[in-house]
Amino acid sequence: MSNYELGLHIAGFQSSAAIFENDKIKFAIAEERLIRQKRSNNFPIQSIKQCLKRLKIKSLSSIDKIIVNWNPTISMKNINRSGFTFRRRYDPELLYTIPNNLSDFFFNEDDSSSTLYFSKKKNIEFLKHHLSHLGWIFTSPFEECAFAIIDEHGESDTIFLGKFIENRLSKLKTTIFPNSLGIFYSTFTEFLGMQAYSDEWKVMGAAAYGDTRRFEQKLRNLIHFSDGKIFLDSNYFTYGDTRFKGYYNEKLIDLIGIKPRLANTKISQDFFDLAASTQSIFEENLFKILRYLYKKTKSKNLFYNGGCAMNSLANGKILENTDFQDLHISFAPSDLGCSIGSVLYQKGIKKKKLWRLPVTPYLGPSFSQKEVKDLLDSNKIKYKIQKNFVQNVAQLISKNKIGAWFHGSMEFGERALGNRSIIADPRDANVKEKINKLIKFREFYRPLAPAVKIESVENIFNSNTKSEFMESAVKVNKSWQNKIKGVIHEDHTSRVQVVSKKTNPLFWKLIDEFEKITSTPLIVNTSFNLNYEPIVCSPKDAISSFFNSGLDFLCIEGILIAK
Repeated sequence: MSNYELGLHIAGFQSSAAIFENDKIKFAIAEERLIRQKRSNNFPIQSIKQCLKRLKIKSLSSIDKIIVNWNPTISMKNINRSGFTFRRRYDPELLYTIPNNLSDFFFNEDDSSSTLYFSKKKNIEFLKHHLSHLGWIFTSPFEECAFAIIDEHGESDTIFLGKFIENRLSKLKTTIFPNSLGIFYSTFTEFLGMQAYSDEWKVMGAAAYGDTRRFEQKLRNLIHFSDGKIFLDSNYFTYGDTRFKGYYNEKLIDLIGIKPRLANTKISQDFFDLAASTQSIFEENLFKILRYLYKKTKSKNLFYNGGCAMNSLANGKILENTDFQDLHISFAPSDLGCSIGSVLYQKGIKKKKLWRLPVTPYLGPSFSQKEVKDLLDSNKIKYKIQKNFVQNVAQLISKNKIGAWFHGSMEFGERALGNRSIIADPRDANVKEKINKLIKFREFYRPLAPAVKIESVENIFNSNTKSEFMESAVKVNKSWQNKIKGVIHEDHTSRVQVVSKKTNPLFWKLIDEFEKITSTPLIVNTSFNLNYEPIVCSPKDAISSFFNSGLDFLCIEGILIAK
């Protein structure tokens, strides 16, 4: 008899749901992909429905356990004398006023989770946020490793360090909110006129165009490292104070010496210089934390997760700036991935024998060629069904055509990994400008990523990177820098996706066919979406994005549509 567990991420942006049957993950999706609202934090109703539909489960009552990636008991302990949680205003509030006030009697600082029972066999378990991030450790190849969970914040902490041996957790150090490396980075994301907790990757991309030295010392004075913890100077940051909106105050403006950029206004050199200094100080403190972790654990392996692990530029420098020899980062290190991580943790921590569960990122919906054909016919859209579509697409991109590639199950996570991708020729030095301006409608400085055959990684990049999920940016070898200008950033790095026959055979074949034509074993891969829209999910989404952009062609389940 099957046991079903549903993981939910509902505490922040990009809410999501994941469903497990016994010890296998069967399906996972972010709510944004279904309701077409980028970074949606709506309760994942549609995601839950899709999880049930995928396993042909008729009712949520068939689910044995629901696990949520946040433990409100910890939050209740901190606010349960603030007034509105102390007594009810209307009867439904009893649902939280009772456990809120009783928390004084049963709360333990070491508790990792709280459980709400609806019946003897059905319950909702609220797992501590950083343990939900840590759950991904059970997908790593390591039997033993040090771990670092670093993000803006969980219920009360912002950095969680320790060691993992088989299925056993050994805690080392935590940093308490609001002292946060993630908050530091988000503060300057907001200062630069962008959306904090959303647009941090834009700061990372802009950093390559700036002079780190201009603001570096000013920023260095704002953040301090000591004994495995970091401390922010609270005179300049307001994120932890609910009386103030935003991340910073006038003192920070005075210190930096330039005015904050207003959203959607002209970008100046100030913007790039501050972005560069922000990235530099972020890396400086990240490496201090990880060096401390290595010194205490002496492990050669590092598992790193949490929102800060989305910083691929820093990730690519970890091994050369610490004594760790191997690194694993999940394909969904941000909060989005906690719907999966929370279930993984609860499963793995209870296993008596060593347990690891390799998980593919291709966990979303898939569509048949017939479904696509019926949609195109009903909308009177011309198309061609081709037996040799992979070779034909490789020929098109070798002739500087920019296309979209839609095949198989949609990726889970914030990056397209070859199933919902925009593809192009990396030899074209102007391809970044074309895609950013005419297709993605986004900032000119945003880089494009290469998807490279695993057999060619060492030949092209100055690193034997294992970056299957675009998690790391690495230097491009000089012999290749003039050959693939379309995927090289200003700092001579590329955010690489390593593709193998095992991980994605169809996408590997496309790159292989492109290599046969051009002697170049990589292609441009960027997410198939327009600016301020989620990555496409369905054929309908794909067709809409195709006709509303400058794409030359769309290949969807072997069907070719051209303009």
